[in-house]
Amino acid sequence: MKKTKKKTSLSVKLLLAAVLVAALWLEYEPLITRYTEIMQLHGEIQPISPQQASGMLMRPEDGQPTLVYVYAGWCPPCKEVGHLLAGKINDGLFGGTNLLFMSLDEKRYDMARYIVNNGYSGLFTPYQLVGTPAEALQPLGAKDATGIPYVALFDGVGQLQFERAGSLNEAEMEHILSLLPQMSSVPQEP
Repeated sequence: MKKTKKKTSLSVKLLLAAVLVAALWLEYEPLITRYTEIMQLHGEIQPISPQQASGMLMRPEDGQPTLVYVYAGWCPPCKEVGHLLAGKINDGLFGGTNLLFMSLDEKRYDMARYIVNNGYSGLFTPYQLVGTPAEALQPLGAKDATGIPYVALFDGVGQLQFERAGSLNEAEMEHILSLLPQMSSVPQEP
């Protein structure tokens, strides 16, 4: 009788332990998945100097406009602008536009965590700007590249067409989108 009771008691304890482990896994699995995604993205983030960023904007060979977005994970207005941009990118409204998104975060892990936690993974290639936006963009005519968030639109030959430091509202976003069709130096397919 005692042996059966011990076996039953042990079986119940093992069953309860298995249920507890399963419950914990279900609770923490999304966090583990997110952490894995952050660490993978962390390894893909490339540092970019102001000179390299300027060079990326002066690529008339592809003839497409370039949207520049400079942000930091610790900046609340950057998050608002990021969500606005991500929504438009997800809607396909920036098709044919080069996206140059540069973070001022000092740690690539912080940058990766910001991108993953806000659902921006896969929308753009992230770069870590080593320097200031002004160093990268003022040589190209930018006057407002002194604060974040910073959004600029360059046409297909590298000429500045729009810039904004600070929050970006829906009307300004619509203005940016209205400029895109006339900006490409490459003929658009009908």
